[in-house]
Amino acid sequence: MRPRLLAPVLQLAAVAVIGAAGAAAAATAVAAAAAATLAAGCGPVGPASHPAHPEGTAAPATAASALPPPAASPEERARAAALRAEADAALAAGDPATASEKLRAAVALDPASADLHAALALALRRADAPADDVNAALARALVLSPRHPQANLLAGRIAAEAGRARDAASHLRVALEGLPGDPKVRMELAIALEEAGDGDAAIAEYRGLMKDRPSDLSAYLRLAELYEHGARDYDAEEVLEALVVAAPASPLGWLRLAQLYERRGETAKAVRASAEAAKLGAAVDPDKAIDKKLRPLPKSPR
Repeated sequence: MRPRLLAPVLQLAAVAVIGAAGAAAAATAVAAAAAATLAAGCGPVGPASHPAHPEGTAAPATAASALPPPAASPEERARAAALRAEADAALAAGDPATASEKLRAAVALDPASADLHAALALALRRADAPADDVNAALARALVLSPRHPQANLLAGRIAAEAGRARDAASHLRVALEGLPGDPKVRMELAIALEEAGDGDAAIAEYRGLMKDRPSDLSAYLRLAELYEHGARDYDAEEVLEALVVAAPASPLGWLRLAQLYERRGETAKAVRASAEAAKLGAAVDPDKAIDKKLRPLPKSPR
């Protein structure tokens, strides 16, 4: 059953609970029903596709809740904020279990806070809590705020670990909108796009990283590899030459150029590149600088 088809059922359940126990219980019932929908394996709903957890349980989806959670009073929000600060301190101290308990208490005080639900999901995940608990907290965060940066970041990472690259890219793109300029998130997005087969989009993200953070060598190396796998070895050469300029003290650019030249049959260039790497401190034997395990490149179109 799809979550959209369940929405009327959730509404009726919420109305019934209102009569019995009030709005707070209704919000809890709706969230529980949404989590049960996810556990049943229903497909994604909302602006981003929501991936399966690596352990096999269904990941969170932004199923529409019938009623919003009750608003916290100023006093409750203040107490929840204090608990969040204690949870952050516990996480920084390497104690995600204590952080999880603090955040459970915080969301009980302020159930309408997407930030708190997202923080709880992260703490539970770090504490190796059951996947269902992580997914339930993440589902509530995404119900309350479908484009919440931290919730989408966690959902994207869960999807990436599960091998669902397209879902990962969808979530990570939303996360990056709320975390503009974050190089780590942008790198994760580029990798997800690459693994999803969207090479052009991945290239754009890698080139953006090279421009914004020219000292970050990983973007150059991944982009060069992507070009090589696409039989665009001259584009790869251009990227590696840019790496040599951007990081003149690193031997990595020269080593990768040596590999590229050797695979193209340009032995003299390969020997020169290996020698340049050796000057920078790399223990390189020009005859052994090439990784023979790399598969041959198809003929370049240029």
